[in-house]
Amino acid sequence: DQLVVRALEFIRLNACEGIGVAEVVAHLKVSRRLAELRFRKTCGRSILDEIQRVRLERVKRLVTETDFSIREITDRSGYQTDDHLRRMFKRQFGMTMREFRRQQ
Repeated sequence: DQLVVRALEFIRLNACEGIGVAEVVAHLKVSRRLAELRFRKTCGRSILDEIQRVRLERVKRLVTETDFSIREITDRSGYQTDDHLRRMFKRQFGMTMREFRRQQ
């Protein structure tokens, strides 16, 4: 599905710039409902889930490959607040960023 391919590419390039579903839909120039339906049918997850997945993969890389502070990681991964990032990371990986960094 070319629409989904365009969405995935846009998300990959812009997820860490703080975009949301509205920006993805505007880029696609279709209704939000149509974008969500086709994305979920093709990928098995929502557009927001994909944005979060891409952001958290970047966070994981930054945690393991750099000595950046939580604040710097928050700024570089598109999250609004440190607290939100901490909650999302723990929900996804089952441990804090500090614990994850120590394990690596």
